[in-house]
Amino acid sequence: GSLIGIGSIILNGAKIGEECLIGANTLIAEGKEIPPRSMVLGSPGKIIRQLSDEDAARFGGAAGRYVKNWKRFAAGMKPQA
Repeated sequence: GSLIGIGSIILNGAKIGEECLIGANTLIAEGKEIPPRSMVLGSPGKIIRQLSDEDAARFGGAAGRYVKNWKRFAAGMKPQA
């Protein structure tokens, strides 16, 4: 999968390749095709560079870590008066 940063907007028909990193608040234009392992930043989004094997490994488990952290934080939350 790819990591899509918070606040990013991906318009109709855009295609994001595998193992991409889309930075926060990035705008992917309508119909734009992003090749696999691309780092895309800005508005409009521009490919900054290709991700290395090391980069892909580092970002690859991000979604799972977000879910794990959410569950951990949700379990410890208590209502406030």
